[in-house]
Amino acid sequence: MIKATFAPTQKKPLTKSGVRIFSSTIKQGFGIGRIIGYPTLNLVIPDGFALVSGVYGCRVRIKGDLFNGILYYGPNVIVDKKLITLEIHLLPPFTDKRLSTFSALTEKEKIAVFLGVFIRKPMALTSLSTLQKQISLDINKLTNGVVNKL
Repeated sequence: MIKATFAPTQKKPLTKSGVRIFSSTIKQGFGIGRIIGYPTLNLVIPDGFALVSGVYGCRVRIKGDLFNGILYYGPNVIVDKKLITLEIHLLPPFTDKRLSTFSALTEKEKIAVFLGVFIRKPMALTSLSTLQKQISLDINKLTNGVVNKL
């Protein structure tokens, strides 16, 4: 269960324009998250998107179901640092109904994202194992409420 709050006031800015909710479309990614055990929803970056790069807690509405997640926006540190990516790893638990919602997702599916707490800025990660360890640390910070103290 997510203990971190998603209150409207944060010590760190979420977006340059103050926007906390956005919608996007799922697109195909490189499959790196799936390889390391953290599959992600890769998203089309909306026009005019001005999110400060980093890792955030979030909630995602997909076909009427609400999921907790962890969002990354910034350079793709493994494939190509010049490529900016927007992706979300959905956090368990999943009921059978919610798992079927997630499993049935296709490219071009529209989702709504509610931004939550800022966790950290992008980091230079050089291997899949360091990426895997860092994602685990980020999820632990989020789910254990550590980010509430920022």
